[in-house]
Amino acid sequence: MDTPEELAILDHHDMPIHDFSSKGDDSVDGSGDDKAKLFLIEIGQMDNRKNQTMADDLITDLETFLGLDIGDLPRMKPRNGDERPKQVYDYPEDRKGRILDICLERYEPLKEILLETSRNASKWIIDYLLRPSNRGRVVVSNIDIFISMVEEWTIDPCLE
Repeated sequence: MDTPEELAILDHHDMPIHDFSSKGDDSVDGSGDDKAKLFLIEIGQMDNRKNQTMADDLITDLETFLGLDIGDLPRMKPRNGDERPKQVYDYPEDRKGRILDICLERYEPLKEILLETSRNASKWIIDYLLRPSNRGRVVVSNIDIFISMVEEWTIDPCLE
């Protein structure tokens, strides 16, 4: 994080920033020259109802990242249906008063704060974390799909 714009997006509150770019003796292969690496997943990539190949690719890429043999991690079984059915929860009576519907007008200020945070996170991930200079350290399966999913974080869920 080396620009004021990037720090402003994160609103890091003057917290210390760890430098992951330094070489260390704790590398995976013992050579001491591995930089810290990150395997980044958007949870929607696991939804094989939407795209079985995407979900399988994610597991394969994770195996490669972890140095496992292909097939070491179980694959998700194919499921029928293009859409995830809307989940209807049956809350116990004593908990119904704690339910928060973020789309209600009285929660608009909270929703705006959450949307600002998710929009900033989306921008930072796409513009800074995934910049070409980080591609050797930040691993993403199906990057175009990943970016599309992270861009969805900028959309108000109440408008759908």
